[in-house]
Amino acid sequence: MAVNLSAFAGVGAQFFNDSGVPLSGGLLYSYAAGTTTPATTWTTNTGTVANTNPIVLDSAGRTPAEIWITSGVDYKFILKTSTGITVGTYDDVPSLNDFTAFNNLITVTGTNSLIGTSVPPYTAYTTGMTLSFVPVAANTGAVTIDLDGLGAKNVYFDASTPLNAGAIAVGKITTLEYDGTRFQMTNSVSTGQIPDGAITAAKLATDSVTTSKITDLNVTTGKLADNAVTTIKIINANVTPAKLSQPFTAATAVASTSGTSIDFTGIPSWVKRITIMFNGVSVSGTAAILVQGGNSGGIVSSGYNSTSNHLSQINTTNGGSSTSGFIFWSNLGTYVHSGIITLTNLSGSTWVSSHSAKSATVLVVTGGGDGSISNLDRVRITTTSTDTFDAGSINILYE
Repeated sequence: MAVNLSAFAGVGAQFFNDSGVPLSGGLLYSYAAGTTTPATTWTTNTGTVANTNPIVLDSAGRTPAEIWITSGVDYKFILKTSTGITVGTYDDVPSLNDFTAFNNLITVTGTNSLIGTSVPPYTAYTTGMTLSFVPVAANTGAVTIDLDGLGAKNVYFDASTPLNAGAIAVGKITTLEYDGTRFQMTNSVSTGQIPDGAITAAKLATDSVTTSKITDLNVTTGKLADNAVTTIKIINANVTPAKLSQPFTAATAVASTSGTSIDFTGIPSWVKRITIMFNGVSVSGTAAILVQGGNSGGIVSSGYNSTSNHLSQINTTNGGSSTSGFIFWSNLGTYVHSGIITLTNLSGSTWVSSHSAKSATVLVVTGGGDGSISNLDRVRITTTSTDTFDAGSINILYE
């Protein structure tokens, strides 16, 4: 057990009565602070030989030995005359050079019902007492602590809020302060303890929140107010495709070397633009190519208004239109197409298209159109007849 010299009458103390006469035979009683419970004091720093209680002063009013008290525990002293008349009461007396008063790291076991042990043990809960400990387990719900068998007390955050799971983290020092009724946790607060709406822009200093302080996935669109994030607040390179919940996504390229149609399915509902890429694509006959959208009900083959033309260095050579899909003109089996078709959602079920591609050495194909496709989740690339694809590959990008 650790002891330290008492701050009151610890060594060489001499007492007098009100007339200035040494308090011969005076009686010095010791108690636990704030109580009438007798508390032991010791004659040396070994803490092995106890003083009498009361300590009887000699003829010169001096204590017969030094007074050493338990480290980390406050005492109360009452000084009386030899006939029992009270001279003075001195409460909440600490010991000198008691570092446990400043570094009171206790041992705690348990998960939600914590058992705390201090050395030396506390004898009572005192308003303002502060405890620190290194948790051995993360809490899974509301927490109580029983210190030195004094009875369980609630541990709260923010005055009266029970702790959420994970508020106490393994290995992270937790500090508690007793308010007279319960312990309040003054640190080790996790994001789960902060109620929604508690942190506002007005409470944050400029530049206090940086991307390096934010864990991936902690900030979701559901937690952001409309217009809260502007381009001026985003540093270049901080937003990458991997960090976007709706990124620029490529499908898997499909060989267009056979068959009359190629489908790309599983397009997410949030997609607003689809880019269809042709690389050396050709068909077996004179049929044009059609792009059609679709949904869970199947491919939509009506409701389009589209046009496509071949252009040479001199003029428009030929072209066509379609109400069955977004047409891409190809009227000769020797044409080999490389380029893109872009579908963009204007609003609701309305989609518009544009395309441009190389078909031959001095020939390009271009055009556009619109169509009505609700809940689009797939696209089909097909032909206007039974002609088949016989060369190249096709892929899509969506965003």
